[in-house]
Amino acid sequence: MKKNRILCLLLAVLMALTLTACKVDFPGIGTLHIGGDTPEPDPDGVNIEGDHDDSIDLLREEMDLPSYLFAAAFIGGSAGGPDDLELPLSEWILETDPDLCAQYTFIRQIPRERVVGNGGGLYCVVPRDPNATLAVNRIQWNPQNEDYDNLEVLYRSETGDPILLYACADMGESPYPDTEVIVTDSSGKTVTWYPIYGAAMLPYDFENDAPIGYDFTDYGGEYDGDIGWTCPTAEQLENVWVWEGYKDDQYSFGTLTLESDGSAALRWWYEKDNGDAQEIYEGTWSLLDEDALLELNMTLVGGMRYKSGGAAVKISGAFWIQVPLGFEDFPILNIAEGVNGELLPFQIPPSTLVYLMPAAG
Repeated sequence: MKKNRILCLLLAVLMALTLTACKVDFPGIGTLHIGGDTPEPDPDGVNIEGDHDDSIDLLREEMDLPSYLFAAAFIGGSAGGPDDLELPLSEWILETDPDLCAQYTFIRQIPRERVVGNGGGLYCVVPRDPNATLAVNRIQWNPQNEDYDNLEVLYRSETGDPILLYACADMGESPYPDTEVIVTDSSGKTVTWYPIYGAAMLPYDFENDAPIGYDFTDYGGEYDGDIGWTCPTAEQLENVWVWEGYKDDQYSFGTLTLESDGSAALRWWYEKDNGDAQEIYEGTWSLLDEDALLELNMTLVGGMRYKSGGAAVKISGAFWIQVPLGFEDFPILNIAEGVNGELLPFQIPPSTLVYLMPAAG
């Protein structure tokens, strides 16, 4: 209801303004550019050469931390690329995410030569530095050498222009990313991002507690732009957290239970096993506040893979963790690998950053 009232206010203001280009600040929305200098998009999403939509400048101003190297937003998903859509791409983007298009009008002005990939999740990627180098590669995980094979160079630019990127062509069916995005600013700072279908899960510098990617996805409600991440409190962690994804090429589930008395349990299972756990760990947990670390000390005590009398199998380490600043509206727990490379059973290289949701009820 709040957003509807804001949109009505926006409409009223727009109708009252003259055709002179101007900036207008709207609380909770941001600064919008209004006026006659913004070009109408070509039906194919191709901008008229020489036109400049300065909503991209506003986005770069929003990246106000020196650690930011780029911004990204998840727009939506489609099984095919721009040639397979019933609507022209610019119209499809407007229909899919009108609020994002209203605030960042440059998105619909990105020309066809900067539409990268063909089907899957559609993202808008914007280097913070206008002189940054942006490279996009098609990749494939090679389990033999436990690294990615670079299959194809999809895009490369040294002008820092925004792009529309199709990634995760299988719509999230595979546990492994199929696209690599590399951003290098003019000072030489570099970050590599592997898009995951359905969200803009961006890289973070855990050691320095600094975000590297700015998320400007429109999440609705009061959260327009980067929802931000922070260290959780112990009370926020006390829950049953659920993971789902692929393990051993099979769809799987896992739970991490953190009790208020400091006890902890972890279990995971294949979907086909209807909840019969492959492994069950029990032990303790604690929160190391200063370093945003979750310390786990657990031992394998049950499950199909448990062997009585064998050598003890343990999970012991301190894992980097974060929750959104808007935790009450977005109760998500992300867990990175341990400070010494420790992994939970469902942290599967190369995607060792996992996102957990609270169990329903």
